[in-house]
Amino acid sequence: MLIRDVEYYSLALGRVATYTVMIPDALAKRATCESDGSDIPYVMITHGMWDDTHSWLRGTRIKSLLEGHSFAAVAPDARLSYYTDTATGEKFYTQITDELPSELTRTFGFTKSRARRFVMGNSMGGYGAFKLALSRPDLFSAAISLSGVTDIVYRIVECRFWPDVAKNNWGVDYVNTLPNSDSDLYALVRRALGSNSPLPELWQICGTEDYLYEDNIRFRRFMEEISYPGYRYTEDKGVHFWDFWDRMLPSVLDYFESKL
Repeated sequence: MLIRDVEYYSLALGRVATYTVMIPDALAKRATCESDGSDIPYVMITHGMWDDTHSWLRGTRIKSLLEGHSFAAVAPDARLSYYTDTATGEKFYTQITDELPSELTRTFGFTKSRARRFVMGNSMGGYGAFKLALSRPDLFSAAISLSGVTDIVYRIVECRFWPDVAKNNWGVDYVNTLPNSDSDLYALVRRALGSNSPLPELWQICGTEDYLYEDNIRFRRFMEEISYPGYRYTEDKGVHFWDFWDRMLPSVLDYFESKL
C-alpha cells in the first residue's frame, strides 16, 4: 500500500492544504501523473469532527482492506468546517470540490470520471459525504454516510450543539441562515430531485446505539417517503465509534468495487 501525505498551495484556502492518499500496490505504478493516461478510480474519505487525514488509518483496517480493490482513497483535511465555505473565510467546500479533483488527476492520475469517483465518511464526514454528492452530482456517483449528522438543523439550531463551530461555519445568525440552505441535507435532497442532474446513489449506515440514531431514522423515513432512487439504509448494533465503522468497512469497500 502506497500511503503519502501531500501538501499543495490552495487558492481557495489561501494557504497550504493537505491530504493523504492510499493506493493499493496493484495501482501504485500507475499512480504517477495525468500524462501517463491513468484513470484510477477513487473514494474520497471525509473525516469527522476533531479528526484528520490519518483518522481512518488509525481507527480502522483500511490499510489492509483496501489492498485487493481496484480503487484508491484520498482523505482531505477539512478541520471543523462541515465541508462548507466558512463564515470566517476558509473555503473548504470550494477547495475540496473545485481544486482537489484536478490536483489528484494532475499528481496521481486519478480519474476524471464521475462514474469512477465516490465519497464516504463518518459522523461530520458522513454528513459531508452526502452533502458533497448531493451538491456536486457531477463529481460523485455514489456516497456512503456512516453515523452521519443527517439532521444538521436539528443538532445545530434546535439542540444548540457546537455553537462556536456553528458561528465559525455559518455566521452569528446561523439559527436563521442554516435551515433550507446548501448545508441542509433535507433541502439538498429536494433540490436534487427537482433538478435535471444525475442523482448519486446514497447508502446510509448507522448503529442502533448511536447518539445520532434517531436523527438517522428521521432521515431514512424522509428518503423513503420521497422515494429517492438509489437509496439504501443499513443499521446494526453499535455506538458512535471506530469499532462500528471498522466492522462496516468491508461491505462499504465491496459496494464501491461493485460500481466499477
